[in-house]
Amino acid sequence: IRDRFHPVLHACPQSEKSRRRPRRRSLERGTALDWKGALELLETMRSEGAIDGRSCGYAMRACGRAGAWEAALDLLARVETDFGEPPGERLHCWAIQACAKAGQTQEAIRLFDEAELGLGLSSPKLYGAAMNAVRTDYKQCLQLLERMRTAGVDGDVGIYGSALHACQMAREWQHVYDLLYRMREEKVISLDSLSPFHRTLFKRARKEIEK
Repeated sequence: IRDRFHPVLHACPQSEKSRRRPRRRSLERGTALDWKGALELLETMRSEGAIDGRSCGYAMRACGRAGAWEAALDLLARVETDFGEPPGERLHCWAIQACAKAGQTQEAIRLFDEAELGLGLSSPKLYGAAMNAVRTDYKQCLQLLERMRTAGVDGDVGIYGSALHACQMAREWQHVYDLLYRMREEKVISLDSLSPFHRTLFKRARKEIEK
């Protein structure tokens, strides 16, 4: 959500904008751990008509880091009411993180589907958040990778790393080998700059397959 979508912010007198800045700075500084305090401050800003997209982002980030998934879902639902615009990619990523951290995998995937299929959002960051939510289920990780490829989104080391970890923990060595090979094909990694971790994993997968 960007300020340009909310004409009311630009119509505010300077004194109101001045009041908003200290509250926003408080949100920015305090959201790392205190999600309840962040939401309370956001409600105060809402009652004063001083709420904006950036402040919602700070509060949602606090919920994401704390795993406060119910509060994150509630905040996500109120965004469109507050601003007349659907929540964007960043807010969805923090909400997915909150669900993932709380072990609410199905809710995390529902939010991902809502963002990708409902709102047309698609990026490595969004796929990365979803991948982190299903990182213990190698089948879901592989399904997400296929969706990512179909959507034409380029994966990164973090996204593939989550899938590799899931396959390794499940002892699905053929999938590990195939993923590493795919990473090379897509130039996510290269033989010249292969990390010790990937090199060791590649050798282990090949050894397990040849047994």
